[in-house]
Amino acid sequence: AMGSMARLHLALGDYQSAMRYLAREGHLTSRVGDERNSTLVRVQMGELHLRYHEPEKARLEFLAAEELALQRRNTRLEAYARFGLAEAEHQLGHV
Repeated sequence: AMGSMARLHLALGDYQSAMRYLAREGHLTSRVGDERNSTLVRVQMGELHLRYHEPEKARLEFLAAEELALQRRNTRLEAYARFGLAEAEHQLGHV
């Protein structure tokens, strides 16, 4: 789940701070080898980018999340990443 500080800043409309807290969470989960939560953070970052009309940045996050999910053979997270990727591609006019 998205870190509480990221959720708080998002609720306050502070996209940059929310993204910063999510990026920190992603760094920490990667550092300790928590690939599942690293994947979730990438999906959440992609969703935030979509929400704030940054489909190219979202696309990159979803591609990274998809790769992590494929490495772990986690079909549920792979599906989340691909769903987000499809939306990013749609917003970019590729679909």
